[in-house]
Amino acid sequence: MTTKKRKTDDEASIPPMRSDRFFAINGEWYFRTREGKDFGPYTTKYEANSSLDDYIVYMKLQASKRLVVHKTYF
Repeated sequence: MTTKKRKTDDEASIPPMRSDRFFAINGEWYFRTREGKDFGPYTTKYEANSSLDDYIVYMKLQASKRLVVHKTYF
């Protein structure tokens, strides 16, 4: 019995694996943003994760400020 290969079975259609945002060097924790910037060091992975959460909130706030449309009233 032969198995037919589906078009969606092509290796190119498999999404790339996401790497972990957190990493440790010499016992100190860091996180990497999507832009490729590293933040740290932090004492624990929990602390790095908390800082990443804060960073995401900050970036969303900055993005929303850029999207504000100022209306002129006559």
